[in-house]
Amino acid sequence: QGLHGRHWQVGGVKFFMDGTVEGGTAWLEHADCHGRGTDAFWPDPEAYSQAVRTLDAAGVRTATHAIGDAAVRHVLDTVASLGARARMRHRIEHIETVPDDQLGRFAQLGVIASMQPPHTAYTRADHSDEWSKRLGPDRAARAWRCRDLREAGAVLALGSDWPIAH
Repeated sequence: QGLHGRHWQVGGVKFFMDGTVEGGTAWLEHADCHGRGTDAFWPDPEAYSQAVRTLDAAGVRTATHAIGDAAVRHVLDTVASLGARARMRHRIEHIETVPDDQLGRFAQLGVIASMQPPHTAYTRADHSDEWSKRLGPDRAARAWRCRDLREAGAVLALGSDWPIAH
C-alpha cells in the first residue's frame, strides 16, 4: 500500500470470490440450471474474510470480484464483521446478481459497488441468452441493478472491464 514507481502505485489488493455465470463458476445461493455454482472460488471463504480483516487493520483497501449472489453476500458479511473498527472503504467488482435484501447494505457498510455496463450487452431482454438461461428468469430479472443500488444509497463506480469486455 502506497508503494509506487514512476508509472505505477499500489492502491489496494484485489481478490476473487467467484468466477462467471456462463462458466458455471459464479458463487450462487442456489445452483444454476446445470446444477453448478454453489461453491466459492476460495476453498475456505473464512480465509478470505480473515485476509480482508488483516488488510483492513493494516490500512489496505480491497476490491473483490463477486458476481453471484452468494459471493456478494459473503463479501458484505465480511465487511460487516469489521464493525466500527473498519478503516478502509472496500469495493465489490461486478455484482451481476444481488437479492433485494442486500441492496441497502452497500450504503450501510460504505462498500463501493463497482459495475461494468458493457457486460449487459451479452444479455437479451427476452432472457434467451446463455447468461440468463443459466440463472433462470427470477435471478436474471435481478441483473446489473445499478439503479436499484443507487436508489438504495450505494456509491457506484462504473467502468468498462477492458480488455475483458469491449
